[in-house]
This record gives sequence, C-alpha cells and structure tokens, in this order.
Amino acid sequence: MKNFKIFGKTKDDKPYILTNCKLDGIWNLNYKFEEEIDFIKNFKHKLEDFEVFSISATDSDVEWYLNCLENTTNCNSEITESVLENLEVIFVFENDNEKFNIYMQRVMPSVAIRKNWLSILNKKVSVDNKINIPILDYTHLYWRQDTQKMYFRKFTDLEKLFPSFSKYYREANEDDLAKFQNTSKYGFLDIRINLNDNIVKTRLRKIAQIVDKLDYAKNNMDEYVAYNNIYNLVLIERGKIIINDNKDIDNLLALINAEAFTVEAGEHKGQQRQATSSKELPTKN
Repeated sequence: MKNFKIFGKTKDDKPYILTNCKLDGIWNLNYKFEEEIDFIKNFKHKLEDFEVFSISATDSDVEWYLNCLENTTNCNSEITESVLENLEVIFVFENDNEKFNIYMQRVMPSVAIRKNWLSILNKKVSVDNKINIPILDYTHLYWRQDTQKMYFRKFTDLEKLFPSFSKYYREANEDDLAKFQNTSKYGFLDIRINLNDNIVKTRLRKIAQIVDKLDYAKNNMDEYVAYNNIYNLVLIERGKIIINDNKDIDNLLALINAEAFTVEAGEHKGQQRQATSSKELPTKN
C-alpha cells in the first residue's frame, strides 16, 4: 500500500504538508465515471450518477498546486490549530505515467470540528479541546495533467477553489444590468421590473446568460417570435417582449435557449414540455 503526502492550502494561500499516510479505506482516489459532460456547453445539465462535468484547465490554472509538488521545501510542516481552522482545501498528487493527477477535497467551515476529547496517556486521563478535520472518502475536484481538464460534480466546488472559473457561470454585474435594460438598443424588450431591488444569485446568472445572447436575439427575432407562437413562453405586445417580474426573466431565458419542445414519440407524443436540463447529443454521422 502506497503512502501519500496530504497537502493543505489555507485561505491566505499558504501551503502545508499535513501528514504522510496510507489512504486505503480512507480516501478513495478512484475517481471513476462512465461519461464526462462538457460544462461550458451543458451547464444546465443535471448529472446522473455515472456522469461528471469537465472543463478545460491547463497547468497554469493549477500552477499554485504544481508549485507545491515541485517545491515541497516551501511547504510548512508545522501544523497548529490556527492552520487547521483556516484550511480551505486538502489535496494529494498521484504520478500517472509521468503525468500528475491532483485530488482535492474542500474543507468546509462546518466540518472543522472542535470538541472535547478524552485522552488516555501513561494511565492518566485528560480532556483536551482539539480541532479535527475529517478526511472524506470522495473527491470534490480532480485534475488530470494528461487531459488538461478539471472534473467535478458541483460548480460551486470549482468556483470556491478556483475563482477565475466563475467567468463561465458568472452573475450579471452593473454593466450587464444596464445592457439588459437598454431598450433603445434592444427595442424588442420592454423591461418593467425594478432591477435595483435585491436579486438572488440564480436570477443574476440567468440575466448574464441572456445578456450574452442579446445581440443574436436582436438579429433573429423572427425565429424567436415564430418559436414563441408555438410554445407561448413570453408575453409579446406590439412586437416587444414584456418583462413584468422575475418569472418573465426565467421565461425569456427559456425562449432564447429554445428550452420548450414537443414530445415526438411514446405515450405522451404531442405534449409540449419545457426542458429543465440540457445535454448536447453527439451528431449523427
């Protein structure tokens, strides 16, 4: 059984070597999946148990981690309670045919357990108030050097440890909100909702997705109007899409992404439905 060095990274980006131990029966490094789903193309897809999201991630994206491997002398091995309390991630490296894999576990604040522990040493009993970080039996993020990809099941795990990837699933900023409300440029919209009110993150992300496609929608309104005539996703009055409330924002995104469809086969053939998930299918040869 192989020993692994378990590294840690604190919230202030300091590297540590936490321990050196065997992980058999503790942390299962077999990050197996039958199918990978391209996150950029299918970010709304709801993963099945046998699937995992993947996203392009080069050596430069994980440079901080690779530096730990190449310069272990720069990793502090003096572990204090303060270090454990500030851990953000623990990770291990695996050499796979001269290419490296990195397995990462997020350390949630809620799992840093501080409890009184009963200790027995030299027949003396004492109570110690210690902090403990549990090692999970699964991996949150998995990076492969040979494929130059990061694998994950929850985008929030990727976003928390690698904030630069937030651009792929971003929230609308002030410029986006201003663009969305620029009805002089995008005359097909009639925005009647007050976007200065507090907007939840999920809806800000939907607005960001809409903004990224406004120019295409502007130049192809005829096809969207024809599509809406079939599925009635949004209210259109005098050639303008009316946005009265948050639900209308959801429906506008559904229109732009063409999420409505008609069941083509089976006992529900002919029914109109709206997709709650998406997955790009392979093209037929």
